[in-house]
Amino acid sequence: MIDPHVHLRDWNQADKETLVHGFSVAWHVGISGVFEMPNTDPPLTGRAALLRRIADADRARDSLDVPIFHGIYAGITANPRQIEEIVRCREELFPRVVGFKLFAGHSTGNMGVISATEQQLVWNTLASLDYRGVVAVHAESEELLRPTQWNINYPFTHGAARPVAAEEHSVRRQFALAEAAGFRGSVHICHVTTPTVLDIIVATRPSVGFSIRAGVTPHHLLLNEDAALRSAVPEWKVNPPLRNEATRRNLWERLQAGDVDWVESDHAPHTWRDKQAGASGVPGLPAFRMLRDLLREHGTAEEVERLTHGAVLEAFAIPDTHIPRNPRAESRWDYATTAGEYPWDPYRPPAER
Repeated sequence: MIDPHVHLRDWNQADKETLVHGFSVAWHVGISGVFEMPNTDPPLTGRAALLRRIADADRARDSLDVPIFHGIYAGITANPRQIEEIVRCREELFPRVVGFKLFAGHSTGNMGVISATEQQLVWNTLASLDYRGVVAVHAESEELLRPTQWNINYPFTHGAARPVAAEEHSVRRQFALAEAAGFRGSVHICHVTTPTVLDIIVATRPSVGFSIRAGVTPHHLLLNEDAALRSAVPEWKVNPPLRNEATRRNLWERLQAGDVDWVESDHAPHTWRDKQAGASGVPGLPAFRMLRDLLREHGTAEEVERLTHGAVLEAFAIPDTHIPRNPRAESRWDYATTAGEYPWDPYRPPAER
């Protein structure tokens, strides 16, 4: 199993999680590889930071004596020279640097490249450098977000503050800008929450010169906005938000129909104090394994392998020989054995927390 979307914290956020802890949990639940997002503190936007992260990750793996594969997305800014630097880094450090991450709207870490002008500059620069790899996109258009709708005392208001329209608009915009620039790599839309975005992807694929992929998370597949409605604190606050039950059910159906390329946890641990203060993100490594086991009950072995392994390697052009075999992937596993790994775990029933 490969989880291609995790936030492992450490450095100035070691109180949330360390590399050692993240690798330990991932390996324990049977995951063979993780791809780390760049909104660390400090962020992974340049060669020095990337080399430091690789060295620290290698030390963490060695201390645990586990061979888990660790890849990194370098973060994109609106600076052409910075983009040139990370393109060179990917050429030099692949497959440890697996691709790039574009935050087309602010989320945790405030790495957003939010204006259409800045986003066009990004796609133009990538196209001019003939970058043919993956750009993973957090797609929420900033101008359609409604931050005044958010009230921390009523956690369900997060859905109104970050509506579906912002996600749909951003996806359409990124496709249009990438095509106008002549980009010929791969655009991956992270954590899709709604079938309407999958409709946009399916309709756009035949008419553009780049490939398009889509990922979904355990929380968007298994839970709806009622989880936030029942909660007195924003423990289920995620970006993009949980949607309504009809949307969740249709998203699951589209996954089974083959319209989703892979599942990704968007693992994003916080301290309980952070969550009480409104931080977005949930720990997702155990949930990734739970979802894999659930998928096995509803699909063929070939379909599950594609969603949790094969499609990722194909998209990133990473040889399978780089991914170790994790014997825990097939051994008997109980979610309860990892439920206490984090200071708070929203998947556990409230009475057990």
